[in-house]
Amino acid sequence: WFLRRVTLEMGQLCRLRFLLPWKIVFVAADANISRQILTDPSSQKSPSLKNFNKITAGVSQFFTSNGYRFQHARKAMAPAFANNQIKRMDKVTVAKTEEWIQNRLKKFVESGEAFDINKEMVDLTLSVILEAAFEYDMRKEEREKLMTCLHVTLSTFIF
Repeated sequence: WFLRRVTLEMGQLCRLRFLLPWKIVFVAADANISRQILTDPSSQKSPSLKNFNKITAGVSQFFTSNGYRFQHARKAMAPAFANNQIKRMDKVTVAKTEEWIQNRLKKFVESGEAFDINKEMVDLTLSVILEAAFEYDMRKEEREKLMTCLHVTLSTFIF
């Protein structure tokens, strides 16, 4: 909220000096300004931006890279995000959410039964993504197996 308030009071591009670690930080609240700065080879960039690929294990990917190969990949992805596809995905999201409310949430409310909201939201999110993006309706057994594997993987490598 602080940075949002600063840009509202000082403009779309402003410079801040933080006491620690004695660095000057530029804040751009406009996507077009940010794109111009980040794609301009003559602009000075933070070392953290130069090492952005560390976040993706050093693998260039089409959301963060430039050049013909990546422009070609982004252009190939564009139809998946066309207006009609977004509308279809929106309808799937609403339908899956309504289905969850009718088939799961109402039962919990009526019975007074406690439930794991995290599990329910992950399950709902997974079903929305699979149906909206891949037009695949995953069976309950598949979903449970996937969630078990995901839990084991996250427990082993992250937490």
